[in-house]
Amino acid sequence: MSTPIPSGSGLLRQALAQLYPRGEVSLSVATPVPALQQRAWTITVQRKISGTVREHHFLALLLSSSNGVDPASAYDRAAQCGLPTPTILARADDAEHVLLLCAPPPGVTIEYILRHATAPWKVSAAAVSVARFLVELHQCSPDALGLASSMPDATEHRLGQLRVDAADYPAPIRSILDRMLDWIDRQLVRDAPLAPTLNPVRLAALFTTGGDIDCVLGWEHLALRSPADDIADLVSGMQHFDQAVREQFVSVVTAAYVQRSTAPLQDTPARVLLAHLERMVIVTSARASRAAETTSMPNEGMTVALQRAFRAAQNGLTALARHDFTP
Repeated sequence: MSTPIPSGSGLLRQALAQLYPRGEVSLSVATPVPALQQRAWTITVQRKISGTVREHHFLALLLSSSNGVDPASAYDRAAQCGLPTPTILARADDAEHVLLLCAPPPGVTIEYILRHATAPWKVSAAAVSVARFLVELHQCSPDALGLASSMPDATEHRLGQLRVDAADYPAPIRSILDRMLDWIDRQLVRDAPLAPTLNPVRLAALFTTGGDIDCVLGWEHLALRSPADDIADLVSGMQHFDQAVREQFVSVVTAAYVQRSTAPLQDTPARVLLAHLERMVIVTSARASRAAETTSMPNEGMTVALQRAFRAAQNGLTALARHDFTP
């Protein structure tokens, strides 16, 4: 599927001109990278040299600029810290965007490996690779990655906002939401060191060749959070996999991570549940919930779904990996 690069074609021409100042260069194919919709494409360009047409392949990243902050600096800092970043070959800027033209990522994504795994050991091997990468990331200096180490944990604000949102729901839903939020509040590990996280971890943005994560996309969204949030992201992002794959992958990632790091992960189930409630609030607005008061079935169905998610969280991370969060 070929898709044009919105707002970036001019920048792409500028970046290509840096690599090929002579000769005619044209875009042949641009395929979106699923992990970064409207922000990343694998592209093929054609270049004419003495009547001969040659093809060259790249990764194009279109990053949004805001508040005078250079989003590409996150990639530079990650590379300086030894983290797996794409190799940047050229860049072009305008008032709103930065386009990075990179070498194509090596290997395949963890998403691809899990989707096509023909044996359980392949799922486990992918999980260990992800765990090693997360440990490496979490042990990096926040300051070196451009994150202020004094930033407060945003979890309390997220909880507070959900309590405000819960007040707009009809009584049956509001009651279970209040119980869930109280449980999350009790489970959260307070005062634990925060670490650089990807916010969120996307399996389709992690590329691997021989057992290591060789390239990662999405560095512009680095955030200082609990390391458990990255594990929670993995659980939340695996709903489209078979239950057995979800359960094995999450179990092995967690086990491999705790072998290499002392970061607390015991509140990961609470953080998975917190993220699930945030998504639910986005999907079902307060207006839609109030309208549902005219019939009992939507309220009853949502209440049952919330209770099931709550029980899964109370039973731990493996139960959450088995749980189907889809409505």
